Amino acid sequence: MKNLFTWGAGILFTLLSLSACDDNHANYPKEYVGFDKTIEKYIFNSQAEEQDISIKIIAAEKSGKDREVALSGHWKPGKQSVFKLLDRTVVIPAKKKAATARIRVYPKPIKRTEEIRIVCAPKDTEVKQSQLTLELAIK
Repeated sequence: MKNLFTWGAGILFTLLSLSACDDNHANYPKEYVGFDKTIEKYIFNSQAEEQDISIKIIAAEKSGKDREVALSGHWKPGKQSVFKLLDRTVVIPAKKKAATARIRVYPKPIKRTEEIRIVCAPKDTEVKQSQLTLELAIK
């Protein structure tokens, strides 16, 4: 009887170990398409006219078809915009799990810090939107 429990525990431990090695994004739902982070921080030189940054858009699982997302940017009302979305739509190619979008930042109008929000809206209506907060600072 003791050997039976030892064997059962060994098999259970092995199965749990193998399931932990799965390379999928375990923290995301299967249908997730959006940003890989919720907050990113960038520091810019105050003398620079403009600087481009890239943000990563991921899919939790590979798909057999292209997936398209629309990006939009939001900042505090009444303030001058310190960025421009160079890519308003991004396509994650079939059988790939990631793509990048480019944003042009204008550091001169930034006084000390600026916070902007980028919203990623997948074209698939069943998938929820995700949001990325960019904290921009001047050195």
